[in-house]
Amino acid sequence: HVSATSGDAGTHSVNVSVDKNDTYDERNASIAITSGTVTRTVVVTQKPETALLLSSAKVEVDGKGGRFTIEVQANVKYTVSIAAQYAGWLKQVPADNTRGLTRSVVTFEANGNATGNFREGEIVFTSPEGVSETVHVYQKVDDTIVLSDNEIYVSSMAGTLQVNVSSYVDFDYSITSGGDWLHKADTRS
Repeated sequence: HVSATSGDAGTHSVNVSVDKNDTYDERNASIAITSGTVTRTVVVTQKPETALLLSSAKVEVDGKGGRFTIEVQANVKYTVSIAAQYAGWLKQVPADNTRGLTRSVVTFEANGNATGNFREGEIVFTSPEGVSETVHVYQKVDDTIVLSDNEIYVSSMAGTLQVNVSSYVDFDYSITSGGDWLHKADTRS
């Protein structure tokens, strides 16, 4: 906004007021000052508002673990940090950060949750300008049962066989119909 649109001959000051740039793009404008046939131009450039926008502030990860992504829109460089208490099960898959309001996808990987307990972690995106955004990662307990063998062949002789069971939850087992020649062992671990 210009304080005066014209003036008499002589030395004058023209005041220009600027509105806040609450967009995420740099903006440019020109002020043309004309006297007779002579024109001088002043170019005004206004920096954008600092932007660090995340596609989600919450991610739920299956107990088996796996990769997930966060879309980042930023016009500043940023760093990603995972606190030491979460670094044992959360990690960033390498990617590059760019300047300008760009969309980039940052990929992370969560290890399987063998703790038997629900767990929560945090991933923090921070710019040098002090803008910070946090993603909370919630991981449930994997309720999958994994067997060492799905099919076992035994000889005609009596004996003992073993099936290793891995589970993050309590389990039970039974012998189905037609298995009257099989017997449960007395141990369970």
